[in-house]
Amino acid sequence: MKKWLWIVAMVAALVCVPEAAKKATLRPFYLCEGKNLDGRTYQVALQTGVVEGGALHLLWTSASGARLLGLGILDGDRLVVGLLVPDVLFGVATYTVKDTMLEGRWTTTQGPVVQSEVCKAANPDEWKPPSAAPVRPHVGPNTTLQV
Repeated sequence: MKKWLWIVAMVAALVCVPEAAKKATLRPFYLCEGKNLDGRTYQVALQTGVVEGGALHLLWTSASGARLLGLGILDGDRLVVGLLVPDVLFGVATYTVKDTMLEGRWTTTQGPVVQSEVCKAANPDEWKPPSAAPVRPHVGPNTTLQV
């Protein structure tokens, strides 16, 4: 009887772990879509990499080659990021990590409007910018970004 109670207690403990306590896993490359502050739709490539100490470096690259740098932390299934385009703007973003997808909200100093963005895990070779700009980020599964 004690053995069964122990087994039931262990199963209950595993089932009752809050979702936020489970650590999500980021993919190294995503393709993202959202709307700019002016309402126009955008597409960007997002690269993620872990740096020493557990912090995350993120790099968004647009079809025109514009880059946005990010420094973030992963807390359970929540990714929180500070954003920067040097000498232009800074901002914040928060994402919910869902297996192969990121659902995010962001804002910058260019406008006090909160926008949304959805990023889907992809292979870097799938990045086909909407314009003819020759931008193709190259990352591998163990890439650490140098920004």
